[in-house]
Amino acid sequence: MNITKNRYILLIFMLNLLLIVCNSFMIVNNPIYISIVDRQDVSKTEKSSINNIYELNKDKVVNIQCEMDAYNGQNSKSYGTGAIIAKSKKYLYIITNYHVIKEADKILINNDIIVSSMAEKVGENTEYDFSIVRIDNYYNQIESFDLNIEKKAVYIGDEIVSLGNAIGQGISMSYGIISAIDRVVQEYNENIEFIQIDAAINEGCSGGPLINMNNEMVGIATMNASPMYTDGIAYAIPIYLIYDYIIEILNEYEL
Repeated sequence: MNITKNRYILLIFMLNLLLIVCNSFMIVNNPIYISIVDRQDVSKTEKSSINNIYELNKDKVVNIQCEMDAYNGQNSKSYGTGAIIAKSKKYLYIITNYHVIKEADKILINNDIIVSSMAEKVGENTEYDFSIVRIDNYYNQIESFDLNIEKKAVYIGDEIVSLGNAIGQGISMSYGIISAIDRVVQEYNENIEFIQIDAAINEGCSGGPLINMNNEMVGIATMNASPMYTDGIAYAIPIYLIYDYIIEILNEYEL
């Protein structure tokens, strides 16, 4: 009888100790949450309407304002877009194009929910033209994008939506289809095999999300082809191409 009682007491003690250790781990490490989709057969999933895609994702997209200190004492500004791809209890993590923020001395983030917030650079990959920044997470109602990391889920002819801070006037939407995949633009970056789309990526929209009809982020809207010689040709960096590098950067910030 005493042996059974002692075992019971020891079991309760060990469970309490395990609970304390787990709670301490969660507090110390403040884990980052990122939503991944590796769905290949998108034909069997229920698709959203274009309006629903805008409503469901507009708060996950941010306006980026970059300020550069000038030698003559006058600051210059530029604009871009970012997408919230991960979150922790303390921070929201935002991806954008490296070329959008590379010269910025100050990066300001905002949207309809986020009051203008100073962003901190987290990491970058110049080879694949993307950067990640973070801001304090005061916004429990904001979710991050579902990232589709499966190349077989990206098909020529798929409908897509691009959300971006066009000419610095706030988030707007463009719509089109995937025109081609594995496009290399030699004069821009021969390392990237782009998704080619016919949706416009106007000035200020670089860094914004490319979203499929399943409400998943499949790319980063990056640039239009030269408007002097083309019409309806734009390029996005595929999430499946850069996902491993994204995780490498985020793994350094689990504190």
